[in-house]
Amino acid sequence: MPATAQSAPAPPLLEPAESTVGTFGAPATAKSADAEVPTAAPTLVTLRAGTSPEVLDGLVRAVRRAGGTVAARLDQDTLGFTGRLDGAAEALVREHPAVATVEDNAMFSLAGTQGKPPWHLDRIDQVNLPLDKRYAFGGAKKHSNGKGVRIYVVDSGVRAKHRQLKGRVAKGHSVFRNAPARKDCGGHGTHVAGLAAGKKVGVAKRAIIVPVRVFKCNAKTSARNVIRGINWVTKNHKKPAVMNLSIAGPPNRAVARAIKRANKRGIHVVAAAGNEGVNACSRMPAKMKKVLTVGALTRADRPASFSNLGRCVNVWAPGQKIRSLGKRNNRALKTMSGTSMAAPLAAGTVARILQVQRKLKPAKVRRLLVAAAPTLPLTRASDGAEHVFARLYAGVRDDVHRRGVPASSLTTNPGFESGAAGWTAANGAVITSDSSVPAARGSWKGIVSGPEQQIYQPVTVPSGGRPWASYRLRVLTSRKGAAHVDRMRVGVYDATTGQFVRELGTFTNRSATGRFQRYQVNLGPYRGQTIILAFHGVGGETGRTRFVIDDVYAAAK
Repeated sequence: MPATAQSAPAPPLLEPAESTVGTFGAPATAKSADAEVPTAAPTLVTLRAGTSPEVLDGLVRAVRRAGGTVAARLDQDTLGFTGRLDGAAEALVREHPAVATVEDNAMFSLAGTQGKPPWHLDRIDQVNLPLDKRYAFGGAKKHSNGKGVRIYVVDSGVRAKHRQLKGRVAKGHSVFRNAPARKDCGGHGTHVAGLAAGKKVGVAKRAIIVPVRVFKCNAKTSARNVIRGINWVTKNHKKPAVMNLSIAGPPNRAVARAIKRANKRGIHVVAAAGNEGVNACSRMPAKMKKVLTVGALTRADRPASFSNLGRCVNVWAPGQKIRSLGKRNNRALKTMSGTSMAAPLAAGTVARILQVQRKLKPAKVRRLLVAAAPTLPLTRASDGAEHVFARLYAGVRDDVHRRGVPASSLTTNPGFESGAAGWTAANGAVITSDSSVPAARGSWKGIVSGPEQQIYQPVTVPSGGRPWASYRLRVLTSRKGAAHVDRMRVGVYDATTGQFVRELGTFTNRSATGRFQRYQVNLGPYRGQTIILAFHGVGGETGRTRFVIDDVYAAAK
């Protein structure tokens, strides 16, 4: 039978005075053996390939008998653990024949962070508000900036000598004899290119821009010109390749065929949803299933009034009052609004992914971005239906780039693969490997399925750095079409007093999307404190909705 881990009820913590949802259990007084927290800088121990888990179990027991402590184990792919090793414990580990490495559990951080970025960059690299006035983009392989990836901007040309693009604008192509691709009298293409790859305003700061000019100096062009530009990209592209189409028009089968050919050749196509405030499924290329269609959001995380809507929009990105490159001179900036501004933010994000995983197919990247995107509330769209809006999340280092537990992890057993180690599951909540409910990764996950059910862990937040927590959540419900009845809260409790501190998010049966989604929260307000990170059922009826939790990481950059 599948294993289930559940702890006994613990002394209560205190809810806010006005709360009517009951009490929350405090952490168990007896810690799991694997959940002991080292009091000094930890050591990382890994075992040789092919070593059995039983050997690891024996080594952990021997380390503890020798006076060492074990903080957390690694995973099934790399057997090992972190802990504090002194004297006899360290000598035992270093002499053990199965041990491959003994080294510091080094801290890793993003290789590049931009301070005081424009709001559109600040918004897309984090999940929750308030904005932290930083954009993490990186400069190393695993935290990418688009280096080596080409972004084909099919537009009005690009001002190639602009300081923010200097040295990264290729020759490109123009469908007109007297309108060079590396010049832009309309300004639209330069603005778009800056958002994709500008040094200060762009997402992928080292990507190569390839201008493909299909507009002259106005905002209108023919389907023939669009097709010629797309066909040039299909014939002449170099992989990895992203094609940005910040254009919109009526359905056109010839244009659709040109885009399909590009997609089949492995070109990642990103399109603007359009600016008419209508169903995006009525516009080309937004309606096409194999492109990544992007809608425009306001600063309030709501669809802009001009943005097209509907099921054909895959993700949403900032598109209102966006500051990017201007056409007037090589330092000019200009503010514009439109889904044309939202699309290149997604194109730059795709370029960052492709730098790290160059052979990913377009369909895979599209699924990755949609899966990583936090969802916005249900909103009635122009087609009369309700849709879940997925906001673009460009902090893909945690969904695409990073594998396994971050070196700076503050949580014990974040994926639940060691059962309840480090966690408390109370009042009916379970930590289980039951295969009837899939986990995000591995086989173990936590499930909260009723009021008062709780899964939680104390977390010591360091006094420095940029602490954060992230988790994956899938909501399964039998309340189809019902009101917001069943509820689960993600919250922070004071580990000393047991007092409720802050709500980090609330989910209901209406949050069900059929897939795991990742959420990230800022732990900066709790620097230097020990808190309890909790998943707490606060309403509804037991069993009607299950909140499935996995990969709960807390870390400090």
